[in-house]
Amino acid sequence: MREGSFAPGMMIRISAEPADARVVGTRPGRIVVDWPWNRSDPGSPHPWPGTVEFPVDPTAYAWRNTPWRVEPEPETLEVGGSCMIGIPPFVARVRAVIGYDPVFEYGILPRPELVVGAVDVAYEGDDEAGFTIYLGTEEPLEVEAVPERNH
Repeated sequence: MREGSFAPGMMIRISAEPADARVVGTRPGRIVVDWPWNRSDPGSPHPWPGTVEFPVDPTAYAWRNTPWRVEPEPETLEVGGSCMIGIPPFVARVRAVIGYDPVFEYGILPRPELVVGAVDVAYEGDDEAGFTIYLGTEEPLEVEAVPERNH
């Protein structure tokens, strides 16, 4: 799906096959993993470090703000350990759609061509919940429209 396929208010199903990742650091209440997709953009004024952080606590509010999930549970992981990063299929409502031409300079390669803001339907009543997905990158996102009645 691309820009013309998305509109605020529509329902989408999002998933991503899990991939191996390595824990490279910890911070209070968080783990840091090497992201298995995308590369840092050396020409960017703010190059991406190649890592992503996740909360350790499985009940942490921050899980409402990312579709990605970590296995095994982050609280069991240590630096140097292996984990899987993926998105189990779920339904979300689109909140915003931004297309870029030329593609967006975000510090990663390949550069995103479309940005979609969404929220898991389980958290629709929470204005602070939600996440952004970047389409046109190496992340193996599967996104499909879902009729309102089928979620």
